[in-house]
Amino acid sequence: MALALLALTSNRRLNAQECTVSHDVVKGDPVPCHGVLWTIGATEEALTLKAVVLPKLKVDLEHLKELRILDGKRHGETLQACHGELRETRGLLTQAMGLSATPWYREPVVVAGISFISGLVLAIVVYRGL
Repeated sequence: MALALLALTSNRRLNAQECTVSHDVVKGDPVPCHGVLWTIGATEEALTLKAVVLPKLKVDLEHLKELRILDGKRHGETLQACHGELRETRGLLTQAMGLSATPWYREPVVVAGISFISGLVLAIVVYRGL
């Protein structure tokens, strides 16, 4: 790949006409203008990249988006199947050990929620009573 060369001028001031003409440059020689010098090959390569690679990348991106959606659906179905098997296994284990299922009102989440709400209501009642 051709690299862009940054060419710096010498300390002398040059008129604007010198900068409009192209010159052959040998590595290490001072050039009459400053800026980025491109080779013809680098320009052709840049145009080829923009004309070919960018549309290909857009098509690849759309394809990968479709694959991600399909994978999400497939993994979602697999996850639901695993959750169903887990529920069945827990039910069989509870039966085998002779345990009874915990009623909904004794679940830790429900007890914690009711306790929090009761405490909040009690605090409001006490605050308003003062």
